[in-house]
This record gives sequence, structure tokens and C-alpha cells, in this order.
Amino acid sequence: MRSKPSLPPAWRYSLTLIVAALLPFAVSSFVLQNVLAVAAWEGIVAMSLVFLSKFGGMVSLTQVAVYGISSYTVAVCGVSHHLPWYLTVLCALGASSLCAFVFGLLCVRSYGIYFLMVTLLLGLVVYFLARSNETITNGSTGIVGIHPPHIGGSSFTSPIAEYALDLGVAALLLFGLTALMKTQFGLALQGCRDNPRKMRALGYSVGWYRVLAFTVAGFVAGVGGVLGAWYNGLVAPGIMNLTTIVGVLVIAVLGGMNSMPGVFGGAVLYL
Repeated sequence: MRSKPSLPPAWRYSLTLIVAALLPFAVSSFVLQNVLAVAAWEGIVAMSLVFLSKFGGMVSLTQVAVYGISSYTVAVCGVSHHLPWYLTVLCALGASSLCAFVFGLLCVRSYGIYFLMVTLLLGLVVYFLARSNETITNGSTGIVGIHPPHIGGSSFTSPIAEYALDLGVAALLLFGLTALMKTQFGLALQGCRDNPRKMRALGYSVGWYRVLAFTVAGFVAGVGGVLGAWYNGLVAPGIMNLTTIVGVLVIAVLGGMNSMPGVFGGAVLYL
């Protein structure tokens, strides 16, 4: 039988982006701000999970913890230390990437259900640390007073501005991850996923490729943490609890565990 023709990934992603860009003209401001904008940054967190699952063969439940670390860094740097927004973003992405690197070192030697349980454990450890610490994270109360940046005299507080920012960042990350998987690193990572024993025999360090993939996914989840903190205006331990962990996994499943653009549709369905 002749296979059905399909569009190249770049075309599918472009069509998805065009449809998403036209949605503000078809929905109310309430839906735009409370569904579509939220789906954009929650989809980014789920996309980091799908990236690890699709290209690295790792279903990680620490992505919510990394997202929370990024959000807390935004709060601590921006509210407690009054740093400029761009330094706050750099600190948040650096903290999320570094923590993801450490998590990767702790997890990469496990596979299957053992990997899943170890990542779940690490995610819950971060949640309980945030809830019990009164000095840095302000315990169960959290940190309030986070504001989106003011650039050129304009602020990202209106529904259309929030959605445009979230959608633009999501599109950049989607195309960036797609391009990354076509590089030598991406091809080697997929080889480590499919046949780690053969890759080791060829001289590749499978463990380090998995750790680096974890770090890249942590950076992506950290971007979602920054956007989420700006949207909510506060952070609290509840953003990293078990319900949120399961919610991000459900979003990934609804969108398709092998489809990075699909997570945004999954996020809309979930919300």
C-alpha cells in the first residue's frame, strides 16, 4: 500500500503557529488570558517532558520541580533583591539548568519504572523543601509581588500582550529544539535512546548525553517557570505538588508523547 503523504515538521509547526496567532481574533479576552496564555507556558513545561521522552527515551517527572525552581528564583531575585528583569531571567534559567544537570547526574543510571520513580522522588523533595523553608521561599505562604517586565515603556499585562509573549517564546523553543535534534548531538542522543549498548561500543558516553539532554530540558522548563511567575504574580509550593506533576504528565499524554507541538493542544484540553 502506498503511504499517505505528510507535511514536513517545519510546515506542520508553521501551520500550528499561524492558527495560534489567529486565535486572539476568534475568542474573548477572558479565554485568551485564562486559557490560551496559560496553555502556552504550561505547554512549554510539558514540551520539556516530551522532548526527553521522544528523543531521549526518558519520562521525567522532575520537570515541574525545575519549573518551580525557576519561578522561585524569579521571585527571590526580583522581589527580595530587586534585580532588573533581565538579570532575574538569567539567574532563573541558570538555576533551572544547573538543577536539571544535577538531577540528571542522579537519574541517568536508572531506566524504565525505576527512572520514573527516582524523578518523582526528586520532584517531591523539592516541593517539601520549598514548603518547609521559611527564610528563602517563605514556607507555604510563598512570595507575592512579582511583576512582568516593562520594556520600552510597555508592560506585558494585557491579555493580548501576555499571549503574544508566551506564544512567541513557545515558538522559539519549539523550532530551537527541532533544529537541535538535527545536529550531531541530537542524532547521537536518539542513538543512545534506541541502542545504548551499540553507542557505547562506538565510543559515545551515553550517560553524559542523557545528562546534557536533561539540562536542555531543564532550561526549557525554566523558561516556562519564568513566564508562569510573571503571569501569576506569585509563587507558592503548590505549583510543584503531586497534582501539578500529574497535570503536566496528563498534558503531555493528551497532546501525544511524541509530539512537541501537540502539548499546547493538550494544555488547552486539560485547562
